[in-house]
Formats: sequence, structure tokens, C-alpha cells
Amino acid sequence: MRKSYKLFLGFCFLITPICCSSDKPLIFEPWNGLFSLRQTESNDTISVSGLFYGSGRIFIYNLAEGKMAVFSEEGKLVESVTLASIGRNTYVGDDFIVTDGRIVFLNTVDKTLEFFDQKSGRHLKSLPYPQDALNGSQSRMERFITGIFLEAGRIMLGNAGQMFFFDESTGTVAEKERIVSARPDEKLLLPKVVLCPGNDIMIDGRKKGKQPPTHYPVSGKRNLLLRGTLYALVLDKRGVSVLPVRQ
Repeated sequence: MRKSYKLFLGFCFLITPICCSSDKPLIFEPWNGLFSLRQTESNDTISVSGLFYGSGRIFIYNLAEGKMAVFSEEGKLVESVTLASIGRNTYVGDDFIVTDGRIVFLNTVDKTLEFFDQKSGRHLKSLPYPQDALNGSQSRMERFITGIFLEAGRIMLGNAGQMFFFDESTGTVAEKERIVSARPDEKLLLPKVVLCPGNDIMIDGRKKGKQPPTHYPVSGKRNLLLRGTLYALVLDKRGVSVLPVRQ
């Protein structure tokens, strides 16, 4: 009986790391399948530019091919939508959100927001955004708008230091709205998620884990919150992963 018990414990020990691994990616796609790497004329590598979660779907933009991959909350591919060209090869923007059936990109080259139909990829409109909204910032780099966010169904623009609400109907800053700001030693990842020294990620003042490294750069958002769990986008030499953030 004792021998059988030891054999049972040994079997459990062997299978536990496989069945109960907490680091299993929500999404993993190897290169040269759904996603690919491409070299530009200036020898820069472009691939996936960022992700977003909303309306029960995870969106990952494939900049190399100008396509939006859409996944379920379980990490299953639902569809891949080709976005219409705006005249710059596959570039339509650096960061994006999805709201009201539209994909909205922040185009920092033309200083516009580019709106696309979520299902067909058809280009709907271009809307200039205010470039002087953060002129009161102390450093020059903090005055540039580099990110677009969605908070309570409303568009926010900003960067790692500050974010402000954007009024789509007027194309201006939503006046009398509080600007979300990070402390000098922090960087905003999402409206309520900050990156602290040591790559520690905090949500509402609580430490959630460390931001994992990524081999290839990501111009847009790397993080999403899904069912109370924080995930991070990682681009390494194997492919594209969306991993749970761990301590």
C-alpha cells in the first residue's frame, strides 16, 4: 500500500507542472503563420504593433500585413480583417482602440485619428486631433501624444505621463475633464494601470507583477485586463504571445 501511495505521489508530481502551469499563454501564434516579421528599407523590423481588449474580443494588429486579428476571450482566432490603405503601405497608426463597431487608430505621422469599420476594414473617416493639449507639460517629450485609450466608453489620448478625454463630436479636448497623470517615476500603461521602477505593474495602487521583456518593439499597448487578470503582449524569436503577468 505504501509503495502504491509513493507511486501515486510521484505521478502527481510529474503531471502537475504540465497541467497546472500558470504561465500558459492565452494566445500563442508562431511567426510566418497568422503573424509575420518584415524588414523595412531602413532595416527596421515591423510586426505586431499592439493589442486591445473590448466587447468580449482581443484585437491584435499585424502591422506587417495591415490586418487586424480578432480572438475570443479564450484565445481562439475568430477572424482576420484587412484594413483599407490610407496611402502609407500598411501603416494606419501607432496605437488603437475598438469602440462602437469601429477600430480607431492614432496616426502620429499625419496627426489624425483614423476610423475603420470593425467588420469590413473599410476606412470611415480621418479626424485631426489637438496637438497642443499637453503643452503645459514640463518636458518636451511629455507634450507628444503617443497613445489612444478607452475609458468608460470614451476616447482618451495621451502618453506615458498624461491622458485627457477627447471629444469626437468637436475634435477637441473635452473641457472641464480631469486629466489622468502619472507620478514622475511612473508610466501609464492604461488609464488605471501604471509601470513603476523595476518593471513592477500597479493597478489602483496594488502590485500585480512585473512587465515581461519583449524582443521586438511594440508601438501600441502591450497590456490588457481580462476577467481580473492582467496580460502582456510579448514578441520573441518564436512568435507572438499574450501571457499572464506574474510576480
